[in-house]
Amino acid sequence: MNLRNTIAITCLFFIAVILFAPSAAAEEPCILSVTSIPDGATISIDSRQAGILPLELPLSCGNHTLEIIKTGYLPYRAVVHIRDGEQQSIVANLQRSADRGQVTIRSYPPGGDLYIDGKARGVTPFTVDNLVPGRHEVLIRKTGYEDYRDVISVVTDITTEYTEYLVPLPGTGFLSVTSSPEGADVRVDGSQFGRTPTNLLRISAGNHTVEIVKPGFGNFTRMVNIQGGASLLAKADLIPIPTSATLYLDSSPAGLGIYLNGTFKGFAPLTLNRVPAGDYILEFRQYDGVSVNRSFSFMPGATHEIFATLGNGTGGSIVAREWEYRDESSTANQPGWMSINATPVIERTFTWFTNGKEATMTLAVPRELYDYYKNQPHLTEANPDTFSLYAANERDREFLHSLVNRLKDASEFKSFRARNDYRNVVAFVQSIHYADDLDPVSGQKTEYWKYPVETLADGNGDCEDTAFLAAALLKEMGYDVAVVLFNDHAATAVSCDNCNGYYYPLDGKRYYYLETTGAGFSPGTMDKKYQGASARLFPI
Repeated sequence: MNLRNTIAITCLFFIAVILFAPSAAAEEPCILSVTSIPDGATISIDSRQAGILPLELPLSCGNHTLEIIKTGYLPYRAVVHIRDGEQQSIVANLQRSADRGQVTIRSYPPGGDLYIDGKARGVTPFTVDNLVPGRHEVLIRKTGYEDYRDVISVVTDITTEYTEYLVPLPGTGFLSVTSSPEGADVRVDGSQFGRTPTNLLRISAGNHTVEIVKPGFGNFTRMVNIQGGASLLAKADLIPIPTSATLYLDSSPAGLGIYLNGTFKGFAPLTLNRVPAGDYILEFRQYDGVSVNRSFSFMPGATHEIFATLGNGTGGSIVAREWEYRDESSTANQPGWMSINATPVIERTFTWFTNGKEATMTLAVPRELYDYYKNQPHLTEANPDTFSLYAANERDREFLHSLVNRLKDASEFKSFRARNDYRNVVAFVQSIHYADDLDPVSGQKTEYWKYPVETLADGNGDCEDTAFLAAALLKEMGYDVAVVLFNDHAATAVSCDNCNGYYYPLDGKRYYYLETTGAGFSPGTMDKKYQGASARLFPI
């Protein structure tokens, strides 16, 4: 066989190998499913926190190191190997730490809501595990029975048992209702109850709806709880229904003359208070007579932010934002309402500096809203759905909307642009005290993402807590925002026209980095530690 034939045969061999060799199978994803007994443990995969168990997530195939931690239990560590296309399940049966104890609490009759150290645990009879040795406060609540309170002792490696006997409440109590001003009609559960101040009248124990109505004032509605055998005085401060509107007026260029139904009112920026409700023609006029106008209907109690733009001989435009009056007298916490079951609130006073001025505000966070978010899942998975859950939750929209308006008023800014500028809200969030997340039982540092309402009620939070709050408030103001996540830090990013510094390009916009964990950081200012660090951006 000559050289030419040898080369030809060799080429045909390689062609055959290429044509008839089996194609490589496409890589299939690997899935890891992990649960813990008890659930709620924190899992880290390859030294990076992955979330709260139970959890199912895609992983790269191969070896992975798991560490599962829960307060009061020994750490669980394992190495798993996941083959291509395989779904592997791990159940971590955690071993309780030797320095914890448990207690079984029964009540007679059973079915009472059990609280230990203020935290809901379950319904009696109930065994509570993983308690720190020592004294603990117990509260049992059951409809128709007096609240039962006790102090119990927990001992290491011993299950202590307690049986508590609940005392039934009498079937009736007494209620009296007064108001400021007096002379309002009172209805209880829809039936006429008299006119304020009412006499002390017998009423069945339990919850009752009280309505207080007086012409010229907002209707007042509240739920009261009458304890058997007890007397209750309920007093309400009625809120007058407004008869006028408020106008915040501004223009570009500044200094345009303002005319209301042809009457000169001053130069922009200008605030007009107590404008009688009705129909008006609002005109912005330049010194040379060029003007732009628009018809408005001002409703009682409404707030209007109106901005006019007038070009050089090219016409003009007027844009307006209206905040309708809301009769909050039936839902807001009322001073003087002395019912023991009046809507409870958590009050926090905040002080911050903006444009060289000090602003202060006392915020009343409804306890019901706070408790709602406390009892929600606190996910720590870094994905768009999780971040939207924290920073764009419909449950707190009305509350945050009201907060944004109060922040505008607290700033004492009068112009349209200043009232809607992001900097005042940013300064407010940056004034919130930084605090690490702590486990309520062990007191040790942990990872706990707060909802905005929790951060406001607690008056403190760490980086991701204030980042969520800033993102929620700025989004409510109409800004495009995102949450920025590093390996060990979180911040906010805001799209704004007058920002400078470090930004992230996204969807044709510039999202400027915004630090929320301290005062004085303007958008675009970034610590050197994070200037070259890898970051993930999650638009809200």
